[in-house]
Amino acid sequence: MRGTLIRIAVAVVTFCLGTAIGLVWQRATSDRTILTLHVRESRVNSYQSILTSDSPESRAEAWHRLWEASRMTGDVELMKELSGRLLCTNSVGIPDARPVEIDGSTWCQETDGTVRELRVNGASEYGSFFYRITSSHPQWVAENMDFVASISNACRAKNYVHSHWPGAVLRILND
Repeated sequence: MRGTLIRIAVAVVTFCLGTAIGLVWQRATSDRTILTLHVRESRVNSYQSILTSDSPESRAEAWHRLWEASRMTGDVELMKELSGRLLCTNSVGIPDARPVEIDGSTWCQETDGTVRELRVNGASEYGSFFYRITSSHPQWVAENMDFVASISNACRAKNYVHSHWPGAVLRILND
């Protein structure tokens, strides 16, 4: 029981750090205008998971679960990969773009090669879903402690991410 409480506390602290980074990102990109560019080579890894469900509410639930599970793994690379995918998820929660760096800025490249500016706010096409998930996540965690307890160690969390996000590259941890 004590180990579970410690892991939950670590997850909450990790989330708060991620939220702070998201807010800094939002401030850094809030003054830019939305531009559309076309880039030659476009490769967005497509994957089928619960994130492609029909309901925006169920997509939000799926992202909350993946966000929490990725943090519980303790795998920094996995957290970074999932954060990038969440940043470039469209406004209704469908992961149809990937982050790309252009001239020192992060943009979202769609599957057709179109590149759109990433703006972490409540109204943009790319960045608004990330904003909604990260800003509502502490409340979601408080309301879903049964789920948090079900992924209370790194192995369980990695198994959850692996089975619900097939595109993730997972490393084996010694638990």
